[in-house]
This record gives sequence, C-alpha cells and structure tokens, in this order.
Amino acid sequence: MKSYRRIWGAILLGLIAYGIAGILTFDLAKKKSNEIFPVFSWFLFAEIPQKTHVRYTIRIHRVDDRDLVPPILFAAAEGYANPKSVSANKLIDEIGRANERQEEAEVQQMRRTLEENQIHRVQRYELLKMTYDPVERYQTGKKWEESIRFFEKGRP
Repeated sequence: MKSYRRIWGAILLGLIAYGIAGILTFDLAKKKSNEIFPVFSWFLFAEIPQKTHVRYTIRIHRVDDRDLVPPILFAAAEGYANPKSVSANKLIDEIGRANERQEEAEVQQMRRTLEENQIHRVQRYELLKMTYDPVERYQTGKKWEESIRFFEKGRP
C-alpha cells in the first residue's frame, strides 16, 4: 500500500512540475511561447491566428509575344508555368515582401531568378497583393487584389 501511494505521489509531483515548466515557457512580454521540447506552453489554443492573410502572386499579361486577354493569375497558368511549384510561389511571395520593404536590389535579383527558372515564356506580368480571410475565401472565393507594379522581362 505504501509503494502504491509513493507511485501516485511521484506521478502527481511529476505532472505538477511539468505543468509549471510549461507555464514558465510562456514569455508574457512577447505574448509568445518559448517551447523547449518536450516542455511546451499550455496556451497553444489561446493564440488565435490572423483573420486576414496576405499573399503575393502575379497576373500574367504577355506570353510568347502575344497579349493574354483577359490576363491570368499564376495559379491558373498551367500552360505557361508550373503554378503548383512551391519554390515559384515562395519566390513570388518574397518578391512582394522585398518590394514592401523597398529593397529594390533584392527585388531585381529574385525577379531574375523567377524569370530564368520558373516563367521562361512570360514577358510581362503584374505583381499583386492578395488579402483574404481563409474561411471566407474557401466558402465564397472572395479576396481583395491590389496591383503593386508591372514587370517586363529584360527590363528593370
């Protein structure tokens, strides 16, 4: 009977210590958890993700010396590029973020990489900033598009 109580006491003490360690991983100043595996904060579900998401994409206007009427979004450009390419989508997003930070040299370098490796046939395209609520976009397709700037292959 004594060993039974000792085991339950050890388990209870261990759970209390683990709970305290989890609470101590939460940084109140940053309102963020500093998790160190296997100890984690218990505030996992208290953090609500952003309601709106911002993503950058391109709208293609000219391919193979002909204008596209109407222009098409990169996500629908299967005949001219690989819209499912994770690296292409990430690169487009990084171009948009660098443009927001006004880092022109970085924009031009990433743009050349995109044009050389992902969108060979595209000659003119527009950088777009898309803002949307993921749930609303899934249900209704609603999103807000803001034109950032136009690019032409071979021109700064």
